Amino acid sequence: MGKPQLRPADNVIPFVPPEKSPSEFSDAAADDIETAPKIRHSTRTLAIVFTDLVGSSAIKSELGIHKAQNLEIEHKRLLLNALGIIRNLYRDSTAQAVRVEGDSYIFVFSNSGEAVHFALLAQRLHRISRNDLWHELPQFRVGIHTGEVIVEGGLKGPKYPGTIGDIKGLQADTAARVMGLACGGQILCSYTAFDNARQSLTGVEPEGVPDRLMWKRHGAYRLKGREDALEICEVGEEGSAPLKKPVGNEKAKSADILRRIPKSVYISVFVLLLILSGIYVYSKYFRTGQPTAAEAVVDDVKFKIARLHGVYETMKDYGAPAANEVREKSPMFANQLLNLKDEKLSLYHKILKYQFTSYALSMTAVAEIFESEAKQYADQAIRYADQAIESGNEGLRLIEEAKRRASSGNKNDYELYDSIVSKKERN
Repeated sequence: MGKPQLRPADNVIPFVPPEKSPSEFSDAAADDIETAPKIRHSTRTLAIVFTDLVGSSAIKSELGIHKAQNLEIEHKRLLLNALGIIRNLYRDSTAQAVRVEGDSYIFVFSNSGEAVHFALLAQRLHRISRNDLWHELPQFRVGIHTGEVIVEGGLKGPKYPGTIGDIKGLQADTAARVMGLACGGQILCSYTAFDNARQSLTGVEPEGVPDRLMWKRHGAYRLKGREDALEICEVGEEGSAPLKKPVGNEKAKSADILRRIPKSVYISVFVLLLILSGIYVYSKYFRTGQPTAAEAVVDDVKFKIARLHGVYETMKDYGAPAANEVREKSPMFANQLLNLKDEKLSLYHKILKYQFTSYALSMTAVAEIFESEAKQYADQAIRYADQAIESGNEGLRLIEEAKRRASSGNKNDYELYDSIVSKKERN
């Protein structure tokens, strides 16, 4: 897919005014059909988009044909608005509408990325219009498929600029079947279109579609007219897309066999089982006399069980000696394992005990060393204290002696006293 030529970003989605009513859009004027040159038929690989307004018949009954027609015109305007944006974004695109059937439209695009971008943009425009003004605008559904189709020539006049007049073939029918599986607001794709579009749009923000895209695979479905099953997928904006598995219809059924079986079949099987159970109980407990068909079946089963029992006995003859040998040797191996386990635990305990004992001895030795040194320091302090006391007592004795002599008036004794006192003060 070619890169789109993006215009300057703005917050307003471009408005494409309606040019003509749906009836005018679907039916060309007679003179245009007669005079416009045609293009010969060919085959092309295109991305095909089918859209359908959900519940339009009910809306006509509830609101009347005039209001319903106004809603259809608004629906068409929004689709053409989205188509115009895509044609402006992708300059080389062949995007165009090729057919209108009531409120159903068919569009073709160059590739799946453009087709999915168109569908996402159209769904967003519808949600905005429904929320802001057209509250009764119904939802629409989309089916997208990519494949080779027969292309019929389109009109080249200015009123109808498309070069494709119509598309036909199995792939076009497939796109219609895919759309038929969708519910309102849902965009379903075949896996081919889904995978191609996902590769084109992942990692970019498509213009006009700001929310995160959600990609979901719903499994294989068998579509009417196709021999092979087709995987159905869904794409949509987060928070807006239904993202639910299609229920299926008469033209498109799930390939899952359990989902395809009608409920009536399950009910029939259940009833049949009840009947058979009743017949069995009646035959076994209430009927006497000649053997019944059920009893014959039971006898056959018993015979087969007896044959199986014989096979079992044969195998037992070969297997019993081997089993006995294993049974005899197993306790020996188990005891050996237990002994090894006990020896390992015992060795482990011995190692722990040795470690703790060594630690305790080392701590005791340290304590004894500190205790010895502390005793030495204490004894030395006591000796120093005793010496200090003795020195103090000697000093007091000398002072008393000096006082006594000084009081006797002896000059020498006075000088001795003075020297002792001075010495004491110095000390």
